[in-house]
Amino acid sequence: MAILKEVGLAYIAKLRPRDLLVHPCNRGGQMVNGFDVAAKGQAICAVGWDINKIREPVCVELPFDAVKKAEIIEANTKLADQSNGMLAKPFGKERCCSISASHTTSFLRALEAGCTFGTEQLSLEQLQAKGDDLGQLLQEGWDWTVISAKVEEEIPSLPSLLQQAYNSDHGILKPPTELEVMMTIAQTYELQPQGHKDLGKAVSQAASSMPPCKSYIKSIGDFVGSFAGGESFNLLKYLDFVGRSYGASVLMGEDFCNLVAYTDWKMGSTTLPFLRVGLCATQVTAPAAAVKDGISRMVNKSDFDKLKQKKMNTEVFKAEQLMAVAWKTLENSQLAFEKKALLFGKLQLKLVLQLLGKELKGREGKQYQDMDAVSQMFEEEVRESSGGASATGTSAERPAEPVKSLEDANDPKAIALNANKHIKLNKHYVFKKAEGKVWKLVSLKDTVASLVHKPFFEPEEHQDVLHSELKDLKEWKKDAPELVNQTLVEKLSPSASLTLTEELHRLGDPKLLVSNHHQVFTSVKVNKGKLLLLPMGTLQLLPMDKIQKHHCIIRCTDLDKQVLLVQAFKCDFVKETGLFCPYWMVKAGSNADESPLAKQIVKYANLQIPALVNKKQVEKHTLLQVEPEEEDASGSKKKKTS
Repeated sequence: MAILKEVGLAYIAKLRPRDLLVHPCNRGGQMVNGFDVAAKGQAICAVGWDINKIREPVCVELPFDAVKKAEIIEANTKLADQSNGMLAKPFGKERCCSISASHTTSFLRALEAGCTFGTEQLSLEQLQAKGDDLGQLLQEGWDWTVISAKVEEEIPSLPSLLQQAYNSDHGILKPPTELEVMMTIAQTYELQPQGHKDLGKAVSQAASSMPPCKSYIKSIGDFVGSFAGGESFNLLKYLDFVGRSYGASVLMGEDFCNLVAYTDWKMGSTTLPFLRVGLCATQVTAPAAAVKDGISRMVNKSDFDKLKQKKMNTEVFKAEQLMAVAWKTLENSQLAFEKKALLFGKLQLKLVLQLLGKELKGREGKQYQDMDAVSQMFEEEVRESSGGASATGTSAERPAEPVKSLEDANDPKAIALNANKHIKLNKHYVFKKAEGKVWKLVSLKDTVASLVHKPFFEPEEHQDVLHSELKDLKEWKKDAPELVNQTLVEKLSPSASLTLTEELHRLGDPKLLVSNHHQVFTSVKVNKGKLLLLPMGTLQLLPMDKIQKHHCIIRCTDLDKQVLLVQAFKCDFVKETGLFCPYWMVKAGSNADESPLAKQIVKYANLQIPALVNKKQVEKHTLLQVEPEEEDASGSKKKKTS
């Protein structure tokens, strides 16, 4: 703020309540709640008005752009229309819109306009007669920090950021509720540039203003991301309107927020977005008897436990479908948003209270025969509101963290992917209990996922798994297994070395196939004893007392107390570098019977060279494995002799 003042983009001015509107960004777009304004204003009247207690009032000039200015005036007009007569409409002479001190200013405007607060109409003359600062505030105003309209024009998100910092004033605090924080998160997300939208950042920004719900703001953010109606946030905006229409703001509570965000009803076809929003609507519109210490107790853990019971599945699903159909009906109607929201709110509250068995504890205090009766009443109300037209509808169907649409919330495929974050189309997986085969996920249908396994030498295998079984898949993070191009194998083979050609020809050099995971296969049938694999690599003299059991060593009769240590050449088929020596790629099998190769010492001149030899005939396309070492009585491994 100091920088803005220094460059002339902010200044101090004395403003009266009639000079100010409420900025539409206030409290996540909620602006102010008429019931909260009345409660706060009446509390201040009780202790007396003191101009020195209005903390850091900040406002921004109305936009120069006529269209944007008209939008702000319209937003304040709608706010007054929806306030049950508790807020004043624009006077027509306003110059700025408040970012902080909005509840205080709105109450003073309402006093000037003669608004009624519930059943009570406060007498302005009697209040001024108390001798406090009320008259001065109304007639002369007080000092405000005014931000130039140019600043908001260049940085549209600034008012939203500032209002989070200035969310209380006049010493009687009005901390933001969870619903206001939800709206702030949504508003921040909407202000993020296209291509850079990140719900996680929006949640972090909302948390930076230290709201009372900061300790559980993750569940609030996750609810917005999954059940608020997608990037339009239509369901959340509806919920906000309903909350403001029924009374003063109340907290939903940490337990409720965690339950409504994370309860899993295990319905593969829907995550119940409408039911969750309906539970929130029931919580925020609780009658006074169900509110304790500012926290609604209307819906509690036992209610969630009841709704999760198997015997409730049919009723819960039916309620969700009725709400979805009703929402689609209203979306297709020509009714104003406010009318749609009130109609849908009445339907949701009735259905939820009926599910919970709490109809008599609700505001209406009335029981209905069943959900069909509630739905029929809704249709009649829509028909009447639409001027007699028939009400028809159709059934509803984290990189940066996106927001889930309503379609995703009711799409079995999207639900399965969301529940199994590791699952993605065209990726490779193995079954946790049988990791021998690598499968590719090729399609995801409403109930099953289709997998394909491609063996090296056999036909493709196909398998379908249920969505509930996707958790049994483990991501294969290596490259998909495939045979290395034979031309490349030959290029990197020892036989490509002219120095070794003659000797290898004498030993025999049958063609081998190799996979990109260094599995070696025969390309032809090989008779017993005709396959000889030798180690090739760099040689290093090694004292005999330094030999370790994993070393590959060549013994030489000319060496005293020393051996030759063979270290493998590197072989990289991707970079097409190194030397392909199959000896190093052969792994031990699980048992001797299934392992065609055996370890053997080959004598050549004065050398004793370790080698792998086929102890039996090997068929074409056989995976080459060496028989495992046997264990002696002590449990130590010993080499099998031949």
